[in-house]
Amino acid sequence: MDCTFSIEANAPGRIIVRVIESNLQYYAASISIRTYALGGYLASWSQLTYDKDRDDNFIGLTNKLYINFNSRSSPPGNAAGVRLLLTFMRANGCPPRWTPMTLDGRSQCVGVPTQNVYKFGAAQRYCNLQRSNLLISERDNIATVLQRANAANVWIGMTAEPSGSYSTYRWINNIRVAANHNVSCTGGCRPGSTTHRCVYARDPRSLIQIECGQSIRPACFMPVGGTDTFYAGSSAVRASGALLAGAVLLLWVF
Repeated sequence: MDCTFSIEANAPGRIIVRVIESNLQYYAASISIRTYALGGYLASWSQLTYDKDRDDNFIGLTNKLYINFNSRSSPPGNAAGVRLLLTFMRANGCPPRWTPMTLDGRSQCVGVPTQNVYKFGAAQRYCNLQRSNLLISERDNIATVLQRANAANVWIGMTAEPSGSYSTYRWINNIRVAANHNVSCTGGCRPGSTTHRCVYARDPRSLIQIECGQSIRPACFMPVGGTDTFYAGSSAVRASGALLAGAVLLLWVF
């Protein structure tokens, strides 16, 4: 079976594609999701490279998508396929269950879009699938933002540098945090260490730096309608989890 579906939302909307289930069965089977214009792929995977627990969403920045499904079953007639949930999102709005708010002087959306937990680097890449980044707040009080979004036990986009006994903090867009937001430390904050640490919010008023390799839910943010700017953070932090490595090809081409 080789099918291509053309999906179109009312302009200037967006389409959110959520993968509910993927059972391609045959090793050569594949699925791809790409934009209608320019041929840019949002994602593609095969039976060998899909993790059924990834809980992925993909948000297109245009109102048209192609979804191609290519599958063979063995023996013939043995069902194999995918289940996708398509949701409409306004270009000037937020995805369902995200909280709209003014953040750092701009209209933004803040959410915790998954119950799955990830290492810090993988959490950032998960947010990227939602057309967002891990939550940062350069000027506004991060506790207020977290409280409004009802977010707790989540990664935020803040890291602690090894220098100065981990007293220097940066957002993942490489901007130095103006104040330390009263971040506390749980073990390992020793002078002379060379390991970056990452910050999670146990609750809106309790920020804690821990090893980046621990697994926690991500708190994400995006401008209304989604972003095509994705922050990399430091190479040391990016290595703390590889959600997409060898699993999904993401080429953000618009």
